[in-house]
Amino acid sequence: MFNSFFVAICVTVFTVAFAAMAGFVMSKLPFRYKSAMFFLVLSGLLIPGEAIIIPLYQVAKDMSLLNSYQGLIIPALASPVAVIVLKSFFDGVPNDLLESVQIDGGGTWRIFTQIMLPLNRPALASMAILTFIGSWNNFLWPFLSVTDDNLFTLPMGIPTLMSQYSEDYVKPMVVNTISSIPIILLFIIFERQIIKGVSLSGIKG
Repeated sequence: MFNSFFVAICVTVFTVAFAAMAGFVMSKLPFRYKSAMFFLVLSGLLIPGEAIIIPLYQVAKDMSLLNSYQGLIIPALASPVAVIVLKSFFDGVPNDLLESVQIDGGGTWRIFTQIMLPLNRPALASMAILTFIGSWNNFLWPFLSVTDDNLFTLPMGIPTLMSQYSEDYVKPMVVNTISSIPIILLFIIFERQIIKGVSLSGIKG
């Protein structure tokens, strides 16, 4: 449970932070080859995760990231979906609002933290919740990158409760029920934010 919470929280915080900064840069800051960069990120959606699992494992092995929290967290931080979704929300913020902040002496960081993030809170909440759920339920990468049972997450740890000599269905069912409680509570608490983030396509006002 601790490993699952720790990994999921770290992945969620860093993924949303990096995706928000990348989306803001591609949405509001001028630089060369902006369109090419956007299509490069967009092309990441065309590649299934299973297709890069072998080179990803080799890179993690060469960097000595296997059997570590870093190995569980770092490969999950790149999320093209989060970047594209947040960029589409940032596009809905009027440029006149940003120019007024610049006239008052506000810099890029102030615009990002005090204007863009608060106005797009529903989108950020939605991406955070979806990222947390994805990390919480992730099985393939932890299964390949971790062999130390002290680093097992719940999707890996639950099968170890099943004995190969006897059929004990009680323990796995109990643990599965317990592991689903955080996700259910997360949805109940942030239901409005999830619905807003999924339904809105821009900023109204």
